[in-house]
Amino acid sequence: MVLPCKGSALDHDTVSNTHFDSKITMWYDLHDESDVYIVPWSTLIGPCFLFENINYNGPNVDGKYECDKKGCCILPMSKWGDIFL
Repeated sequence: MVLPCKGSALDHDTVSNTHFDSKITMWYDLHDESDVYIVPWSTLIGPCFLFENINYNGPNVDGKYECDKKGCCILPMSKWGDIFL
């Protein structure tokens, strides 16, 4: 099951300081939770796991923190050397 992103990666200056910011991360706007699809593994062509940004500094309503519908994808370790050198 896949929750798709809206378009390309966001510029790092467009995400707030509550987001993990690093050269090895790419942030995306996520679709609504109702836009979940089942796709075959063979159709995935890149990183397919990201985690949602949950604002733990924000208000806690009924034991839940606000999510801004942005997801963070960590680049593969094979690319880290090129980024830091």
